[in-house]
Amino acid sequence: MNNSIELYDAVRPIYGSSDGVSFEHRGTGFAIRYLDNTLFVTAEHVVDCDHVKVLKPAPIGNGFQGATFDEIFWDASVINKNKAFDLAILSINEYDGIAGFEVTFRDPQAGIDVVTYEYGQLAEVAFDTSNYSKKRIDERASFRKGNIVRMLSDQEFYGTGSFEFSFPAARKSSGAPLLSSNSEVTGVIIGNAGNYMEPINIPGDTEERPAFLLPAGIGMSINKLSKLV
Repeated sequence: MNNSIELYDAVRPIYGSSDGVSFEHRGTGFAIRYLDNTLFVTAEHVVDCDHVKVLKPAPIGNGFQGATFDEIFWDASVINKNKAFDLAILSINEYDGIAGFEVTFRDPQAGIDVVTYEYGQLAEVAFDTSNYSKKRIDERASFRKGNIVRMLSDQEFYGTGSFEFSFPAARKSSGAPLLSSNSEVTGVIIGNAGNYMEPINIPGDTEERPAFLLPAGIGMSINKLSKLV
């Protein structure tokens, strides 16, 4: 990829809370550069809660050891969202992270290779503002690679602008960017085409071994974001 590895600090876990006290890891988001601003992008259902925070990159060395609750999170506010597209844009108070990905608002093409950088289910799923020091933050970021299988029609899932990609979305990866081979953001992970592995029959397999088909992931074109900024 053309961008340096530090760029991936722009991809962060997102936490949410209904009471402002107990925060749970809800998904992934990423920073983008738009005009002279840095905005955060995620899936709308990730921030369908009353309070949103974004986990800062852990300092090198002792990580967050000895830090206060406010020192490990940025406060975030939803400034626009669209349930039909399942996309949301966040503003982060006193953001001091890297500027993020540059974006070009256009639809991807079927067949292109994509890679995602995401935060799946974290080891610790909840942090209490009054008792957080007894919790351990274990960031588990991962890369996964595949391709865009097909663009979807307006009668399927989230309609025109959504697409299937060739690997299932991991739990809590909603809101992660789908990147092309040159690190251009092509879309945002919003879910799966199904919730479970489906049994399949393999033609010519006479041993009757069990086989399963993983659900395809569903992404939303970055072009839809142009309607929110």
